[in-house]
Amino acid sequence: MGRWRLSDQCSCSRAASIPSTLRLPESRRTKIQRNDEEIGYGRVISSPSAHHPTWNHAGWFNLLSGGTADTLLHVRQRSQSGLKLLQMSKWHLPVFSALRRARACIVWTGLTYVLGVGTGVIMVHTGVSFALRCRDNLVGSARASNTGPLAALRRGSPLRAALLDFSGNLALGAVPSTIMGLAIAPPFPFAAYRGWVGGIVSVNGAHTSRLRGYECIYYLGVLLLQLVPYSLAGGAGVRLGLALLKPDGRFGYAGQQRWLGLPAEGIRDVVRIYTLVIPLFLLASLVEFLT
Repeated sequence: MGRWRLSDQCSCSRAASIPSTLRLPESRRTKIQRNDEEIGYGRVISSPSAHHPTWNHAGWFNLLSGGTADTLLHVRQRSQSGLKLLQMSKWHLPVFSALRRARACIVWTGLTYVLGVGTGVIMVHTGVSFALRCRDNLVGSARASNTGPLAALRRGSPLRAALLDFSGNLALGAVPSTIMGLAIAPPFPFAAYRGWVGGIVSVNGAHTSRLRGYECIYYLGVLLLQLVPYSLAGGAGVRLGLALLKPDGRFGYAGQQRWLGLPAEGIRDVVRIYTLVIPLFLLASLVEFLT
């Protein structure tokens, strides 16, 4: 990979095959060449398979569209949205990589939640007295509390109620699930129970189904917005626990760096996944109490 010069790009044979509409004026070429260091686009990749965050698609551009690297450079320099997208990818790519590495554990945890929800829904809709009593006790305890989100809602502070709900879900639900994941098995029974609770509240105080009309959309939307970050948090912890248990196996991480006895890259993956967990919990609480 070397420094690209527009004068090297256009040989006589290639210049003849480049449409005149795609050629840059000589003054423009000189200006781009002079400012290539300042812009940061002075390097290109001669091979489409080379790994480079900015010019990885230059070869494919030439191959598929018949254009030239001159044109691609011109487009990239003029496209501010493209630059912003490249900058955002510095955050997105590590997060997506962490999700890919933990995908199996996240799916296991999510399926456990879904199984719990389905069981709870079936029990209350078929009139199982135990499930209905548990539903009434849980809702009654929440309404009788003087410090919880429902108490703030009764006092006319829906935003405070949403923030209390958000902090409780994060600090008392997600973080403990991640920590328990180091032991691999404990998050799953808690996930099943939490999902079951979400299922038994699918009926109202009169034990009538909420799965109708707007109430159904509201109920399922809030439930989904809560179960997704719970699944991410629990799955991230289980993934880290498997890496600790079998560092040389399928779930191990490359490298020997460790923090507090845990794989450093595994801890970074947990932090990356939590960049999704936190806003999703906040969104769920805002939707629940402000709509």
